Amino acid sequence: MIRKANLNDAMGIFILDSTTFTDSLGLTFINNDLRENSMAHYYVCELDNKIVGYIAAWISDNTSILNFAVKEEYRNQGIGQQLFNALLNDRVGLMTLEVRESNLAAIRFYERNGFCKELVRKNYYSNGENAYLMVRR
Repeated sequence: MIRKANLNDAMGIFILDSTTFTDSLGLTFINNDLRENSMAHYYVCELDNKIVGYIAAWISDNTSILNFAVKEEYRNQGIGQQLFNALLNDRVGLMTLEVRESNLAAIRFYERNGFCKELVRKNYYSNGENAYLMVRR
């Protein structure tokens, strides 16, 4: 069910990404990351040959979570936690991410997994919404 993503997964990740987020990573970005970026670590949850969840991160000395999504009808079934745990198995250190102030479910998930709000990034998203920078040490 949970596995490391490969280049064949780019379109499925993009479809989920673009239907979940206003500010999508974009297909070109995802393709390039999977193909050329040694820091990129993507995991997917696949059910019935469809990607229903993914997590994308860059891992170097620190880890930056780029995007993380589970298709709406599959939420609250533990898929997000399994994807996050797969990333943790990559021996990540300090982790950072940005999350919309209004995304209370995601904020609660991150806090349960050891993240703390560090600061507010004003007007971070294209619609002017603020983001919390969250950190897990």
